[in-house]
Amino acid sequence: GTRMQLKGWPLLSPRAAPFDVAGAVNKSTSIKSGDTEIRLELSDFRPFNIEDLAANDAAGSRVETASVSKKIIDQLGSAAADHSKKDLRNVGPSFQYRLRDAQGQAREFSNYMLPLLLDGAWYLLTGVRATPNESFRYMRLPLDADGSVDSHMRLRALLLDERVWPEIARRFARNAVAGSAVSAQLRGRLTESAERVLQLFAVRGLDSVVQFLEKAIPAADREKAADAYIKVLEGVALEALQLSRERAKLPPAPFDEQTLRLVRDSLISISDSYFYGAPVYLQLLQYEEVKASGLQLTRSPGKNIVYGGSLLLVLGVFAMLYIRERRLWVLVKPAQGRVLLAMATNRQTLENEREFERHQAALADAVKG
Repeated sequence: GTRMQLKGWPLLSPRAAPFDVAGAVNKSTSIKSGDTEIRLELSDFRPFNIEDLAANDAAGSRVETASVSKKIIDQLGSAAADHSKKDLRNVGPSFQYRLRDAQGQAREFSNYMLPLLLDGAWYLLTGVRATPNESFRYMRLPLDADGSVDSHMRLRALLLDERVWPEIARRFARNAVAGSAVSAQLRGRLTESAERVLQLFAVRGLDSVVQFLEKAIPAADREKAADAYIKVLEGVALEALQLSRERAKLPPAPFDEQTLRLVRDSLISISDSYFYGAPVYLQLLQYEEVKASGLQLTRSPGKNIVYGGSLLLVLGVFAMLYIRERRLWVLVKPAQGRVLLAMATNRQTLENEREFERHQAALADAVKG
């Protein structure tokens, strides 16, 4: 019954605006992503989470890479985790939910409310898994200097909006050759290359860049080509960031290491979102926790039969222990004038021998009579 206020960020529709969602645990509601309506099922809420922040591999990038992409990931990715160290902290509230489509297929997600400091930068983490037997795989959403995810989302919207690609490419070409005496033809080629990189990145992020390099570039030249594509991609992303701040009536971002880190992390996050499997990211804004305990009552119509069978089972055990089983045979042979007597028991005791002698004497008296 815990009530939550969520903010939905569309991931597949860059022109769609974020929207508010209200829900409660163990209840479901419908949300729309573009023309698609999906079912939101809130399943769990945890006010506290103790996590090992040294194990960063669980929250790392999961972009599917090929051999040539190692150069790209080395430049854009984060360092590997040191499993010999542990850093246990309470990282705050989290909630779990399922998104179910019209065909009834669902994926489960786990989102943290508060940002986590990983590899020297702050991120919001959102996990996804296809079945309950799997572990959550996490995607990082980078935060800006104000601790907000808005800059990343604005940058994402522009990088995936084909309407603004020409403007971003022109800005990149103009700033790339600023102060240099280059021809208009060369600037035009640089603009076309920047726009082509944006088109390529919008297909499936870094994965499509890697596939293009493997198909179009010989193996001997791939490393140089990867460096060139990454520089262009970072450049156009930086121009897109400045354009997004300009449209939001914000001052330009300073050209420093923090801004470059935000751009690189955003490129990785956008690439990861193609494997996220959801059209929307839900951010927890506030909650009203409901603490409760419950009793589960059941009704068993066949309980009397079960109890009767249990009683018979107990009686049978005692009968096996305390009741002696004895069997007596008498075989009469009239032709020979003989009578044979036999007796068997499950426990051999002296009482059995005396009882057999009594039966033998009684049978002999009956034969004589």
